[in-house]
Amino acid sequence: MTDVHTKTEGFTDLEDFNCKYHVHEEFDLSVLQAYCGLYGTPWNARGSMIVQCQFAAEINYYGQGRVIAALCYQDISGNTNSRWQSQGGEMCKKWRYPGTQLPQLQLPEYLRSRDAKILWYEPANLESFNGYSSGSREVATTRWIRNTYERTGFSGMGKLPEYGPNKALYLLITRYSSGTTKYIVEQTGNYISLPRFWVKKATIDADVIKRKVQKLNQYCNPSEINVMVQTRQKYHVGYLKNRQNTDNAWLEGAIIHLHDNSDRGCFGPYPVHSEVATRQYSWQVLPHITTPRDFARTFGMSAK
Repeated sequence: MTDVHTKTEGFTDLEDFNCKYHVHEEFDLSVLQAYCGLYGTPWNARGSMIVQCQFAAEINYYGQGRVIAALCYQDISGNTNSRWQSQGGEMCKKWRYPGTQLPQLQLPEYLRSRDAKILWYEPANLESFNGYSSGSREVATTRWIRNTYERTGFSGMGKLPEYGPNKALYLLITRYSSGTTKYIVEQTGNYISLPRFWVKKATIDADVIKRKVQKLNQYCNPSEINVMVQTRQKYHVGYLKNRQNTDNAWLEGAIIHLHDNSDRGCFGPYPVHSEVATRQYSWQVLPHITTPRDFARTFGMSAK
């Protein structure tokens, strides 16, 4: 069991909140900062560095208990204070792993690579909370498959069906409207997500795509959908970025572009998934400075 107090002496609080993760349970979410002199040098001398840490620790009768998640790294951004102050009391909500109340560590972009050096990295996982007790418990993590593409700030299987790669399909569906190109996006708060579909077959052929499109289609007949699918373009195959990805479970598959050139449009102004009513979509304008190909590729990641 890690004692958070032994790790944070000499640190200054940038933010500190109590967040609920169970009806009767809370954790303390803190962002801390310290100036560390290398080889005994003072903090303001050459060779010193800024160390920033994120901690989430259970709150028990005696105060802070077991660490749920922890991250410490050398901060090279130069805008440390303003980054967290702008979030204010929204940190508990913004730092949640999707579909849970558990914290997801917020890694700067330069630390997401597996090659980047981190002083301390211990992300939370759902498996630690799957027991009968509302509190957390130790779980064996050494045999979990490792995400080699990126650090996500959360570990375990998360909300995905299985450990390791989960086969999926992203569809970039576009349509011309009033001199602009619009695309369908899933409504997930501040996060932009393309329509995602689970797939079982290793090869994603025309029949698979037709079946997936039918789940969003509202107006087109099969022949019009067939034309759309025949002119499809595949922009990416491999790792798919997704908020539910973890360090041990992630999406892999293709990103395919479909352009709706039918007279009246196959999809309504606010498409709804025919099988999952909670998954709702809307149209957004594709920026003029990018192409559908380049835009689609921002949702994937290639192997190094």
